[in-house]
Amino acid sequence: MTINVSAPPVENEQEALTLMFYHLQLAAMYFEATPEMISYTDVPDTFTTAPMWQWLQSMDALYAEEDK
Repeated sequence: MTINVSAPPVENEQEALTLMFYHLQLAAMYFEATPEMISYTDVPDTFTTAPMWQWLQSMDALYAEEDK
């Protein structure tokens, strides 16, 4: 499964792990600033791939648990 994003390659698995967590922190920060309801029509076609949409749904579910 891929989301078809181009980026420079990493040198090793540790660098990939560090970069992944850094970008997940950024993604969570931006997720917290988004509208509560997001639909496919709100985002460009390049971001409506199944993995991206699944990530969004997973984040939504995690934050919903926090509110309980």
